[in-house]
Amino acid sequence: MRDQMQAETDRHHDAQRRKRLAGRAQMPDALSELGAYLRGCAAYLTSEVDALPVEPTGAISALKEVIEFIDDGAAERTFELVSWYQVFRARMPHGIRAPDKAEFADRQWDAVLLQAYVNSLFEYARNEADDVDTSKPSREEMIDALKNVFTLVYMTQHEEHFVQVKKIIERRHELRRSTK
Repeated sequence: MRDQMQAETDRHHDAQRRKRLAGRAQMPDALSELGAYLRGCAAYLTSEVDALPVEPTGAISALKEVIEFIDDGAAERTFELVSWYQVFRARMPHGIRAPDKAEFADRQWDAVLLQAYVNSLFEYARNEADDVDTSKPSREEMIDALKNVFTLVYMTQHEEHFVQVKKIIERRHELRRSTK
């Protein structure tokens, strides 16, 4: 009877492990799709394109589904990402495409924070990390995310359009001391 119970327990743990692996296997594509969407939104915001990109509904659905099976820190960060995506999506169609308006920097910051969440999950999704740091993104992580969302060419040609968002990042995100 004990052997049978142990075998059942082992099967259950194996099934859970496989679900966790299957969830992680879906994440890189979903995160890449979300990153492409953010770059498209940035191009729209900066008037490089005239229309918002197609929403990444498949990616968001996949991320919602994997929350149940992935490790706790990754699940928490994925939940934050999905929640912030919903806020971002609601605000973006009303994005101010005039860089001289205060709301322009707010929409930039919205996109950058979402990209920072995406970036924080990639190592876990690629099985390069066992879990995800769920602390608030640092200033450095936000600056990296800014560079991921907006094209280098646009940022170089229009440095003045990024002054306000950089001030927002400075205000909201302190430099985290590295413990490495």
